[in-house]
Amino acid sequence: MVFKDRSVPYQNGPQLEDQLDKNSEPDLRQQALIRALNSGDGRRPVVLACRRDEYFRAGTRMKLETGDAPVITGAQHVELQPLDPSAIVNFLEHRFPSFGGGLDERWKEVASSVNARPVLANILGSPWKLFLAVTVFATAGDPGVLLGMNEREADQFLLSHYIDSTTQQVRRVSRKS
Repeated sequence: MVFKDRSVPYQNGPQLEDQLDKNSEPDLRQQALIRALNSGDGRRPVVLACRRDEYFRAGTRMKLETGDAPVITGAQHVELQPLDPSAIVNFLEHRFPSFGGGLDERWKEVASSVNARPVLANILGSPWKLFLAVTVFATAGDPGVLLGMNEREADQFLLSHYIDSTTQQVRRVSRKS
């Protein structure tokens, strides 16, 4: 990522999960990552995204095994919280307004069901999964298909459609320019 001509190293996804994986044995790569980030001069910002429990578990192992700092020193920790149903609906209304006011027709069934369907609330209550859903259904498709899915099915569906949806949106924008 680049902000104001400054490069920001960013690592997330499978590579980081490999380094801070809750199922792995104590791993020298985890310790090396934390040590490397702590040894920096602080002049270059770094964004590290990982699961909270795995991060602290890795740090605890590191402190016990080597005596080194168990966390990334000077780091700001941000922990995403689940969205409640009203926040989900408010976001959808903001993101997909209808021309006559209110919510776009495609999203009405989802919005009206999020309170009554705990599985749907759990799916869209994750900021990341809500992002995936609004990206997948940004310009086409029926978000109502999520109503009949469990969390695993929804995860697979959203992830399997994310790349195609994103590239289609980029192509549309490119053609307009």
